[in-house]
Amino acid sequence: MPCQCVEYGWQDDLRIKMCIDMNAEDFTTVHHELGHNFYQRAYKEQPVLFRESANDGFHEATGDVISLSVTPKYLVDIGWLEEEPGVEGDLGFLLNLALDKIAFLPFALVVDQWRWQIFNGEIAPENYNEAWWVLREEYQGITPPVERNETHFDQVPSITFQEIHLICATSWLTFNSFNSIVPYVKLLAMKDNLIVALFMAMKRPVRSCRPC
Repeated sequence: MPCQCVEYGWQDDLRIKMCIDMNAEDFTTVHHELGHNFYQRAYKEQPVLFRESANDGFHEATGDVISLSVTPKYLVDIGWLEEEPGVEGDLGFLLNLALDKIAFLPFALVVDQWRWQIFNGEIAPENYNEAWWVLREEYQGITPPVERNETHFDQVPSITFQEIHLICATSWLTFNSFNSIVPYVKLLAMKDNLIVALFMAMKRPVRSCRPC
């Protein structure tokens, strides 16, 4: 799916906005988003502050309830399959479901363990990457393909502002506050500066692409 999907709910106006292809994954995702719409419909009469789920997991679980209805029998009912596969077809269906749900659990546990150990001070900033791989090996049995250290830990938020700094520097622009960056970036997006910045990152590690 080339873009992020999102569902909207305004009283009786429920919508899904997403880019899709004709494949099983996107078909299932559409039904997941419909689950969010069902949630929005159920809570539409509540005050605005109470329309969202108190726990994101509950909202997502509601979406998954609908997506789990995409079974071979359902496909027959809507005319997408001529006949329902026999019992022998259940194995592939259940294996696909297990790979989607169960295989993700260890990774989800790693992410939350890592986050909470940072929040409670068990993991110091200088050990973010090392701690990440310790947890991945412990819970997932995965080791990095090459030797890793803290210089390999690339934070997307940090890189975002580093790119802005680089673009402005290559354009001989200076700014006194973050609010002054936005108009410049919009202007520069129509020029070659962003391409230059990305080309520099292609030629050498992003960390070394620092303007003088």
